[in-house]
Amino acid sequence: MRYQVRYLADGDEETARIEAANAPEAAETVEAEHEDDKGHFELLAVQPEADAQATNR
Repeated sequence: MRYQVRYLADGDEETARIEAANAPEAAETVEAEHEDDKGHFELLAVQPEADAQATNR
C-alpha cells in the first residue's frame, strides 16, 4: 500500500510517498532516509495515500 508521510526536516515541511506494508513501516523508512541529516527531523503524519488525497480535496 502507498502511504503519504508528512514530516519536518530542517524546518521545512515535506511529503514523501512510500510503498510499505503498514504505516509504522512507512514512517520508519522515511526516518531512516533522514537519520544522517545533521538537522532536525520530526514526523508529522502517516496516512494511506487514498485517504490523504480525499482529505486534500
